[in-house]
Amino acid sequence: MQFRPKQLHLDEEGLSAVLGFLEAEIMDSVWRLNETSVRAVKDSLKSRKTYSFNTIMTVMNRLVEKKLLAKKSIDGTFVYIPTVGREEFSRDVSRSVAEALVAGGSLFQAAAFVEALRAHSAEDVRLLKEILSRED
Repeated sequence: MQFRPKQLHLDEEGLSAVLGFLEAEIMDSVWRLNETSVRAVKDSLKSRKTYSFNTIMTVMNRLVEKKLLAKKSIDGTFVYIPTVGREEFSRDVSRSVAEALVAGGSLFQAAAFVEALRAHSAEDVRLLKEILSRED
């Protein structure tokens, strides 16, 4: 399963760039907790704002619709499980954004990625070269 963001918020950081703020916080919590309930996620949120149980449940069910969470009933309580790990999610989002940018066939957009890499360490560039040289 590859998550393809519908929007990209360049003014946001981390998960909030592709998910809503509360969706991002909830995914962070679910990845930390793994198999969890709405109550456990509500209690674990670090947000400055307090959200109601129903709000958390609604957002978690939206994440189920987006196929980022799975939901099952255990002894009458719904349990949510991430369907994708944090690293896989980041890789899928990055791939989707890159594919969208170069979809027109122009390498100018891809060249912008290379230009951006110049601001990173030699180790980052080495890792990128290693990734690019791998055979699928």
